[in-house]
Amino acid sequence: MDSKDLEIIKLLHSSSRMPFSTVAKNVKLSLNAVKKRVNKLEKEGVIKGYSCELSFGILGEETGLARINVSNAAERLEEVVDIIGNHELVFTVGVGIGNKLIAVFTYKSSSEVIELENWLKSISYVEKVEIFLLLSKPISDKPEIAPADYKIITELRNNGRMPLQTLSERTQISTRTLKKRLDRLSRTELIYFSTILSPGSSEELIIFTIFCTLKLESNKIEFFQNSMRAFTENFWVGWIVVEKPVVILSFFAPNIKMIRNIEEELKERFPDVTSTDTVTGGEGFHFEDWRVSHIIEMAKRYKG
Repeated sequence: MDSKDLEIIKLLHSSSRMPFSTVAKNVKLSLNAVKKRVNKLEKEGVIKGYSCELSFGILGEETGLARINVSNAAERLEEVVDIIGNHELVFTVGVGIGNKLIAVFTYKSSSEVIELENWLKSISYVEKVEIFLLLSKPISDKPEIAPADYKIITELRNNGRMPLQTLSERTQISTRTLKKRLDRLSRTELIYFSTILSPGSSEELIIFTIFCTLKLESNKIEFFQNSMRAFTENFWVGWIVVEKPVVILSFFAPNIKMIRNIEEELKERFPDVTSTDTVTGGEGFHFEDWRVSHIIEMAKRYKG
């Protein structure tokens, strides 16, 4: 894997339906070269698939993240991951070095968060749980999602790059209407097209997450924006924590040395950072949460 592969991954992560011709233009490679590289990343399992999801907050939910330490005595870490991932609120579990897990979840009330935290602490071999409630984008008045839209999303969930003609055959909606509906859903940010990654499949692609604790008086939004700009080449995704002076940043890296460099540079560039804690590497596992059931049920209302 080289820098071009990383550029391709970042572009497809921003929109999994991005045409390969557009990717090729952005990375300055031929169309065939991009297709070959993507096929290789898929065969190696770095790219596990492409999906279409409802944007967070559309159903009135908020997003949270749990940092979980699992005892080294755990015989099968995969079993702990499966138990956590199958909770109805959890949709992603990342596994880091040293039996550190990161679980991302959605919730509709504070009582659900409390129940989830207590449930996580009750799991065998779980030693420590810390919950971070994440700042959401403000949701303005959004157009209503019709049953036909839910039908489209349901079909694209397991193949976000499905050609319009195939999607038309599966939904019995004309390609022209499909294009209009998808354009509207994307333009109004009701949906997003994601690329499902499994960085643990390659030794040359490590995703690591740094929990940055800031001074109490720090401007978290400003720090987030500045740090994202400072590490444009390696930045993947990040979150601002609501009730704590914490910003969570995830990066791509080709090796451990790069991780250490970014950790040190964060502290040197930004005096507001009082401490950092890093969860390094590992594989990401994706699960179905309650939102999926909602999408499927709403799709059933579409009569064609």
